[in-house]
Amino acid sequence: MSDVPAVVALDGPVRPYAWGSRTLLAELRGTPPADGPEAEVWFGAHPSAPALARLPCGPRPLGGPGLPAPRFLLKLLAAGAPLSIQLHPDREAAAAGFAAEDAAGVPRDAAHRTYRDPYDKPELLRALTPMRLLVGARPDAEALAVVDALLPGHADVRAAVADGLRAAVAVLLDARPEVTDARLATLRTVVAAPDADDAAPAGAVAVVRELLAHHPADPGVLVGALLRPVDLAPGGAVFVPAGLPHAYLSGLGVEVMRASDNVVRGGLTSKHVDVAALVRLLDPAPYEARVATVAVDGWRRHDAPTDAFELREAEGDGPRDLPAAAGPRIVLCAGGAASVAAEGDSVALRPGTAAYVRPGVDVVVAAHGLVLAAA
Repeated sequence: MSDVPAVVALDGPVRPYAWGSRTLLAELRGTPPADGPEAEVWFGAHPSAPALARLPCGPRPLGGPGLPAPRFLLKLLAAGAPLSIQLHPDREAAAAGFAAEDAAGVPRDAAHRTYRDPYDKPELLRALTPMRLLVGARPDAEALAVVDALLPGHADVRAAVADGLRAAVAVLLDARPEVTDARLATLRTVVAAPDADDAAPAGAVAVVRELLAHHPADPGVLVGALLRPVDLAPGGAVFVPAGLPHAYLSGLGVEVMRASDNVVRGGLTSKHVDVAALVRLLDPAPYEARVATVAVDGWRRHDAPTDAFELREAEGDGPRDLPAAAGPRIVLCAGGAASVAAEGDSVALRPGTAAYVRPGVDVVVAAHGLVLAAA
């Protein structure tokens, strides 16, 4: 018989990446601002940062005895500054890239490694506060209008953009430093003009100004201008499949994804940028990333086109049954209070905390606020 209760409280490790916020997670938890950036809180079993289950015998990492590892990773994400422009590999590319870097002797924690594990990483982001994102390519005509308005006189960039986003990314990110400097100088001059918005497509000038403020010498600013701005109100969600270029600019949200840490970066970061992999794996087609919710058993389920995970949510007073899943569930409180109960065990949750539910266990979730459940 397992010594693990049916439901157990989790402690999720905080990831202090530079783009994190000192206030967003603190405001969710009702605590003073943090001393440094808090970017993500991980509720999962990824080996680089597993959550700890609070057992009677002491804390134990998910994936240990009696605590089967979720095949998904649930996160709180707090963007106080833009994240890197990035995409995630599909399953075949992840497995091949991971094997190749292992064979080449690249340490799995090396800063210059691209593939941290052999898995793909489809992900869904659900906004808790207003969030600003860049997701997918602008339509071709719009991308050309961005270049015409913001980079006049740079015919090489315009020609590359006319050939598509892959060609544009290669030209922009592989340029010599003096060429990048000249392009960014033009960009700074154009967006500083008071009437800059008049000629550029919607959102382009505001995005460039923000990216330049955080990354004034990074060619990724030019790539960011070619991506589609998306504003999410609280409750809105986007789904990010393999190959979709994206960057999150600001706000607090909940992410669920396959339990992978594979990120192919393309700028706006001091971390490793793999231009060749980015160009090879990038999907240049415009994509409608927003997802709707559907009603399921008294819950709202985000209708993401993947079998890697599901995310459902409920808001308001009263208990709700949460049927057993084949694997573990993780239940997160994102506002108000909640309790999760099964087989005589119960965990009380406050905002920003989560509970682990063993596989095959039916639970009752009493929510007095917003609760999200991943499986």
